[in-house]
Amino acid sequence: MKKTSALATTLLFLFSLSAAPACAAQAADGAPTTITSQRMEYNTGTQTVVFTSAVHVVRPDMEIWSDRLTLILNKNQTAGMTAPSGTPEGQAGLSSGDIEKIIAEKNVRIKREGRSGECQKATYTVANDLLVMEGSPKLFEGENSITGEKILFYLKENRSEVIGAPDKPVRVTFTSGNTP
Repeated sequence: MKKTSALATTLLFLFSLSAAPACAAQAADGAPTTITSQRMEYNTGTQTVVFTSAVHVVRPDMEIWSDRLTLILNKNQTAGMTAPSGTPEGQAGLSSGDIEKIIAEKNVRIKREGRSGECQKATYTVANDLLVMEGSPKLFEGENSITGEKILFYLKENRSEVIGAPDKPVRVTFTSGNTP
């Protein structure tokens, strides 16, 4: 029974960690989100905001680190935005509803409430509430962990899927809870 409980805890951890990027991007709860990096570039033509080198996202409930973080803006919403007075034409402000996709790349780490994850690429798509972790994805909670070729979180459906490959099978490691 304890092994089943530990596995359930690990799987619940996977789901609760998956909500983190959505919270960071949308900040729907009004919590402040701070992104720091060595460089930021906004391209009006491609409607992207790219943060590079030592990227760190901080919210009260979580943190994300990566070498590169790209925000892809919804072209339909940003096209109709009006810039505040004094803002150069075509450089309207960014609000949470404008984000279509978030891509964190290279040395991605996520930390939330004693849980952590790492991969080489994490892509969150707002429209279908899907988070995909690729490039040796690993999730940890204490001694519990799960790895595979790709980890998908279907947030609207409240389910996750870990996909293995011949050279990288799904691997779940959990403790029985008997250790102090």
